Amino acid sequence: AAIALLRRLSETRSRKEFLGAAVELLHRWSGCRCVGIRVLDDRGRIPYDAYLGFTRSFREAENWLSVYDDTCACIRVVLGAPDPQDATLMSAQGTFACNNVPRFIEGLGEAERTRFRGRCASEGFRTVVIVPVRYREETLGAIHLADEHADRCDAAGVAFVEAVAPLIGEATHRF
Repeated sequence: AAIALLRRLSETRSRKEFLGAAVELLHRWSGCRCVGIRVLDDRGRIPYDAYLGFTRSFREAENWLSVYDDTCACIRVVLGAPDPQDATLMSAQGTFACNNVPRFIEGLGEAERTRFRGRCASEGFRTVVIVPVRYREETLGAIHLADEHADRCDAAGVAFVEAVAPLIGEATHRF
């Protein structure tokens, strides 16, 4: 899969084309119904540059997500600043991976719940994985996997997405 992504990087002429191919590959490989790549813009927003499966209403609500004005797991992954309640779901690479969102939210206190916008939960997602996309030390965005089924992305799946994230970061920077 990483070889296919590298091949696409050498063949594509635009960021949009490459990220679209990367989303298709991650969609096929992960089995998650929804896959998106968010890229941080110059206003601090993290809109989807490429996506599959997300509803239009979800994308429209999420495209306004701001690292300056909002708080949620996506924001904390992009900023590299997880909250204490995120700790059990964070990997060493800064990925937030939750395979049962309702159970996780149930276990939070009232104050902790306010640190999550709840859009993924209200959309019915049980699996939510957010992987930072970096170029060198700079975070450029995030890969977002989501599915209505619990346990859709195991540790090996998270590790795979983390392994291809630097290629996506390289391409995002290049284009």
